[in-house]
Amino acid sequence: MVVALILAGGRGERFWPKSRKKSPKHLLKLYGKKSLLTQTVKRLKSLAAPEHIWVVTNQEQANLIRDVWKREAVRNSRILIEPEARDTAAAIGLAALKMEKIYGPETIMLVVSADHWIGKTKVFQESLRRGIDLCRQKKGLVTVGVRAVRPEIGFGYIEKGRPHPAIPRVFKVKRFIEKPGLARAKNFSRRSKYLWNSGIFVWKIEEILAAFKKYFPAGFKYLSQIEKESGRPNKQKTILEIYRRVKKVSIDYGIMEKAENVWVVEGKFPWEDVGSWAAWSGIQKKGASGNVLLGEVIPIKVKNSIIWSDKRLVAALGIDNLIIVAEKDAVLVCGKEHSQEIKKITARIRQKKKWQKYI
Repeated sequence: MVVALILAGGRGERFWPKSRKKSPKHLLKLYGKKSLLTQTVKRLKSLAAPEHIWVVTNQEQANLIRDVWKREAVRNSRILIEPEARDTAAAIGLAALKMEKIYGPETIMLVVSADHWIGKTKVFQESLRRGIDLCRQKKGLVTVGVRAVRPEIGFGYIEKGRPHPAIPRVFKVKRFIEKPGLARAKNFSRRSKYLWNSGIFVWKIEEILAAFKKYFPAGFKYLSQIEKESGRPNKQKTILEIYRRVKKVSIDYGIMEKAENVWVVEGKFPWEDVGSWAAWSGIQKKGASGNVLLGEVIPIKVKNSIIWSDKRLVAALGIDNLIIVAEKDAVLVCGKEHSQEIKKITARIRQKKKWQKYI
């Protein structure tokens, strides 16, 4: 059996003012006619039955997800609620223990993010099937890497080792490399043995739990306690107290970079971790002047800019390389080169009580 886990707990603050508490990034229609989460669910349906596709999120977002799924006709998928956000290692470990109890230890588990952009869905599915085949044949953990098409200092990288003797485009992982400087990133983008780390994983549940026990033992102990407590009534406070003892760490730092038997499938599909407005513009159709224009916009002598306004008319004259996003109650104006810093704006908003409605 194959089951899937979608990680969907973030707020996507770099997409403010579109992304907020009540409209987190993965529930927006940033590309296509459906939310990013719904597109992710649809992408997985040929790999796992709808009732075996799970989303892990927080209590605050669970009802928002249900509302979106109702509007977008997503049926049978399931929601696992984290006691609070503790990064990806805790979320994946919590889900793996629950899935082991429901489906059994030999079940194959796919893990994907809710907010990535992926082109060529069939190629993506083929890549995951290679990972599934590998997990059925061998012990170990599988990740998916994609070709580095530019020098990117915001992504992690994977160095390919020896190829698998029987499955094409599968390699032993030689090493993981975290967010290199620009010079190294340029070198990696020119060499085919380096891939972007997509954060997509495939493994048997028993294999990932064995890795937790070996490389993240304290976290495994607390997560196991939570699974035991979860079936008992009136234990939410106890569960939260235990969960807060789990160290906040990503699955890459906590498990993958330490594990020995790790393989990478080289995915040939287009992929982007759409982490900022500037990255988002890279996958949008642009006009002759390099602009991405959505909604009620009048551009005059505008170049290389993003202007999105659903609620009001925005007129721009003589600007270059800017981001303008106008909502009913808030407007963002930002240089494209500063799009990774938009969290500074949301941090400033939090400092004033009267501004909390804008978060």
